[in-house]
Amino acid sequence: MSGRGAARVRELPRVGAVPRATWDAVVGPEATPFESHGFLTALEDSGAVGAGTGWAPRVLVAEAGADVVGAA
Repeated sequence: MSGRGAARVRELPRVGAVPRATWDAVVGPEATPFESHGFLTALEDSGAVGAGTGWAPRVLVAEAGADVVGAA
């Protein structure tokens, strides 16, 4: 992050709160299908994760200015 300044980290309640193109660009072309926005939002949208399932998604997004530079 040289020259960009400090990153800010935000917590979001779901992967679906991040635009698909942004998420997929951050995880990169070598990500597994299980890291893709489509797969993770399908879990959220279908109710396979969330209230009552024992797994509550929490997403961390690192931003440098207006750019998303990391996600987990």
